[in-house]
Amino acid sequence: MAEGSSTINTVVADTMPQDKCANLEEVKDMMKSLLKYWMLGAVLGLVHVCLGITAIADPCEFGSHTIGLSYYGICFWLAGTITIIGIIGIYISFSGKFTEKAVKIHGFLAAIGVLMTIVGYVLLGINLTTLFDLKNDETVVINSSCSVAVSLIKTPSILVTFGLFIAVTVYITICGHTLQTYYYSSKDIIKVSQSGIPVQ
Repeated sequence: MAEGSSTINTVVADTMPQDKCANLEEVKDMMKSLLKYWMLGAVLGLVHVCLGITAIADPCEFGSHTIGLSYYGICFWLAGTITIIGIIGIYISFSGKFTEKAVKIHGFLAAIGVLMTIVGYVLLGINLTTLFDLKNDETVVINSSCSVAVSLIKTPSILVTFGLFIAVTVYITICGHTLQTYYYSSKDIIKVSQSGIPVQ
């Protein structure tokens, strides 16, 4: 059985272009790496979305201490997009549907993701600056029925914002890795996918 699998791998590797990732194992490693990135993106993005919804639903107790989670709806348009990119990537990977059309569409979404993360950095920077400017003796009005002392929310909100910077860095890494791999090795990935050889 192992000999038969090895023979198939050798045959497919022999049919792949020798100038770009001709080694079958290298291509399979790329595909496994992509899947790991997409799984991370789907999980992290979904957690971000859920925390953002919680912050909006409970603005006084939770939202006021985590300012930045839902800042300008970042938990929806950014984290949501990364979640979608991750889920689509996982589907393509497990279904073996690495087609030219799928790669182009997924790559386009990843490019949009890169642009969104850049905007996300800017908005988080603005939010962080605003938080640092707050005075501890001030009070922040959350809504018509709730106001919170700055001394209670400033430090946790700053820490959350720094955590979001890390999350956004992960987002842009996922999108960038997807784009880079597609750009240099999409033909090889499609060939291996269409060959029917199990990658996982």
